[in-house]
Amino acid sequence: MRNIFQKSNSFYIIFIVFLVFFSFIMFLSIPALFDYKKIEKNIKESVESSYPFKIENLTEIEYRFFPSPHLFIKNSEIYLGPNPDKIVGSTENLKIYISIFKLYNFKQIEIKKIDIKNTNFNFDKFSLNLFLKYLNSKKTKKLFIKNSKIFYYDNNKEVLVISILNKLNFFTNDK
Repeated sequence: MRNIFQKSNSFYIIFIVFLVFFSFIMFLSIPALFDYKKIEKNIKESVESSYPFKIENLTEIEYRFFPSPHLFIKNSEIYLGPNPDKIVGSTENLKIYISIFKLYNFKQIEIKKIDIKNTNFNFDKFSLNLFLKYLNSKKTKKLFIKNSKIFYYDNNKEVLVISILNKLNFFTNDK
């Protein structure tokens, strides 16, 4: 084994290793050059088809590939249910983890999971029941909510309960 490496020129081996490494880094960093405002509609449709809520008013969409390829959305609003005027939450830190191979095909963005941080959720009886119903359906993929608060309102728009979510990991297992 030792003789094999001594006989071959180590420059070529090092060159091939660097070439493969930098090609992989280039492959991961090319989506940072995309204009995500053009595919914002596809992102919204992918979220709506995979999760029980809708996201609207997306601002500053950035692509980041560390620790895993994801879209970082600076500001967005989360809507739930048939009423498009009912805002459930407004978040300043939304990460949509995506399949990198599907990102190059703008029409089929495949979402692996969504990570929501530092968000205040506002629920009333109807919206909370709707949210729980959707979570129990098989439509939902992985959802992570961290360092957020849930405000539960009564019919008079008064806060009844404030609940703190330090870490909520939700996913369904088909098996």
